[in-house]
Amino acid sequence: MEEKFQSIYGMLKKLGFEEFTSLQKEAFLNENLYMDDKNIMVTGRTSSGKTLIPILYYINEYNTKGIVPPMLYAVPYKALALQKKEEIEGICRELKADICVTISSGDYKAEDDDIRRAAMENQIIVIIYEKVFTFSCIEEHFFCNYKYLVLDEFGIIDSEQRGVKADFILVDAIEQESKIFVLTTPYMEWDSYVNQYGLVQIKDDKRPVELREVAVTRTAKRNSIKVDNENPFICSKSGQKTILMNEIIADICEACLDKDMTVIIFKNNRAEVVNMARELYGNLRKRGYLRVYSDSEIKAYKEEVLSNIYCLEEDLNGIFSQGNKGKEEYQALMNGIVFHSAILPMEFREYIEHNWGKQGSKFKIIFSTETLAFGINSNVDIVIIADMVKPRGNRAAFLNKNEYNNYIGRAGRMGKDIGYAFALLNSERSEDWRKMKNQSQMAESQFWNLDRTEQPFYLLGLFKGNGYLTFEDIYRKLMMLPACQGEKLDKSSIKQMLNDLVDKRMMSIAEEESVLEGDICYRLCGMGNYLKGYILSVKAYEKIYDEVKKFSSRSLKRHFDFLFGMCGVDDFLQNVIQSCGKVSQQAYASYKRTFIFLLHNKNKKEHFDVAKDRIGAYAGLDESYADQVRISMAMQLWANGANMHDIFRWAKIPYGLIKKIGESLCFYLEIASALMSCEMGAGKEKHMDYLKRLQISIYYGIPVEVIDEFGVNYIKPQDRFQYRSMGRILNFYKENQNKRFNGRQKMEEIKLLEVDLKLVNDENKELLEKHLGRKLQ
Repeated sequence: MEEKFQSIYGMLKKLGFEEFTSLQKEAFLNENLYMDDKNIMVTGRTSSGKTLIPILYYINEYNTKGIVPPMLYAVPYKALALQKKEEIEGICRELKADICVTISSGDYKAEDDDIRRAAMENQIIVIIYEKVFTFSCIEEHFFCNYKYLVLDEFGIIDSEQRGVKADFILVDAIEQESKIFVLTTPYMEWDSYVNQYGLVQIKDDKRPVELREVAVTRTAKRNSIKVDNENPFICSKSGQKTILMNEIIADICEACLDKDMTVIIFKNNRAEVVNMARELYGNLRKRGYLRVYSDSEIKAYKEEVLSNIYCLEEDLNGIFSQGNKGKEEYQALMNGIVFHSAILPMEFREYIEHNWGKQGSKFKIIFSTETLAFGINSNVDIVIIADMVKPRGNRAAFLNKNEYNNYIGRAGRMGKDIGYAFALLNSERSEDWRKMKNQSQMAESQFWNLDRTEQPFYLLGLFKGNGYLTFEDIYRKLMMLPACQGEKLDKSSIKQMLNDLVDKRMMSIAEEESVLEGDICYRLCGMGNYLKGYILSVKAYEKIYDEVKKFSSRSLKRHFDFLFGMCGVDDFLQNVIQSCGKVSQQAYASYKRTFIFLLHNKNKKEHFDVAKDRIGAYAGLDESYADQVRISMAMQLWANGANMHDIFRWAKIPYGLIKKIGESLCFYLEIASALMSCEMGAGKEKHMDYLKRLQISIYYGIPVEVIDEFGVNYIKPQDRFQYRSMGRILNFYKENQNKRFNGRQKMEEIKLLEVDLKLVNDENKELLEKHLGRKLQ
């Protein structure tokens, strides 16, 4: 062990670190770390160097043996996956280790087939939890192919959506005897996991850099604030005038600019992070702290940014305001004030992530939703939590201790002398604040807190290959999931779930005799095999089943009816409404007029291919269908490569969310395709082919014609705009094949096409010209 410790210590020195952190030293001196049959939980505060522990261990194995099996490095968020990939690549490069680092997230999936089957060695795959869960359900011995598994930011188990999948990953990997590193923070008590799974916990509660927490409490009348602890940034004050939270933020940021410090402000509202960045720019500009750039400077900056990130200006509709207000966002960016949330195009988010939170970075102040709260190496001086509540389903709830500590953990990381965390509170929330600070949060599986209609589909993932499980097998696996406060299911409830799955023909009672006399054996069948790894509610499954059944009996000329029905799947629609907001009854009248206009519009019929007898039915829809109308309209336009300016004008949904909604809809379309193939496929080859193409079309936002003509199966993120542009060009020439190109509106369309054509490479331009039979000029 001493030899391995010294070898790893030498690598640390090569990376430019003088000494191990206390957590790293404890880990590398622990003999259990080097034993293949010991699974390790590393528990330490943010910035204590947890990432380096499994990575240096893996590189040392590579240096010793020459050939090592691949490692899965699982993280909860796309933004964190990209950052971890770059961080690990940098470590391997500095240590001259010939180890390939691959990423697999929703946007990066070219290597997914190889990852599923582990067709590689000397490789670290940075991957999101959802994909690990899906692959482990599909591939019978998935974790046997991976000697090493890292579950980073395992505190995500506190989330119902991602956390339950993390739990099932851990259970599966332990049974397949991978060596597992579980990376956690001490903000939850982990005894239930350590005891349940026999983990060796290596724990150090010290924080390498001091973090000073400051509560700023505004009185009920909002005319005074009280600041806990003395600090150099803001003082208690009172007056006759209402004190706005934005003014408090401006006071802190003003002091930070004087000291050349960096700040992140958390607000769990996607639209608000943009508005707050704009308002901060206005406040600091009035105080004389920021420069005002000329129109020509803004134009040059805008062109530089958009060209570097392969993004179109139209894709920022709904994010950047139009007219003079739009200039304010660019003024803010140019002065180092930015914003980050899922509403932004992925390309723009990556640009911000690359230029923020690092030494010498362009951006000094960032407003963000929770997307930058978990595990991101921000290295900022100050964290401000502008709102201590976050949405949970249809309600807003106060942050729990784990969430709060992850937020403030972005400040005061390695290389800093001290960090500051400001919690902005209204007086009526001060008691909630004290309770949260003093609460003891026990780690437990959120599976037990799920609605009973959301639990059954997790059971499908317990079955591997074509084998069967006894009821006792299933019960034992479920009982492995820790519960401290949540109530575990009794045997009768689990049997009821299994019987429901049998009734839906996803599972059958197997004929094999159990070792235990009288025990029932279950085997997956039909749709059960297809749906392993897909998690949805029973209600959503039944809705999809009904829509597929109707679709299979109709002519393809009425395909929009199917898309409209799929956009009404409750799970999907509720998530979209939560992201985009609900359509008011007043606004619906405008949406409905636009919707019916597009249905009637002859020039746009390829966007809305609706049988004539159906238009009257859509015209008669009342306001209860408002959100379904809006989303289906946006999705059909997106799938046909429509201009994002038009989509936002008609549906009021910006590009970042349109793409996210499209990916979510594709999840349900995949289930629809499986249903069609398994249950209704005989003689319905055209319908199945249509569903396959529709998935690709909606995932990438490109017309089916482009998919057919150019054989598109996978598009790299940076090429998405090229193929969307090709779709627009094809649509334009298709609509105008027998017309002269004249008139003001037509010339404006042609100007847009010139922008599109610049995005198409020479090879694809030749293919376009060959397909159209004409030169593109």
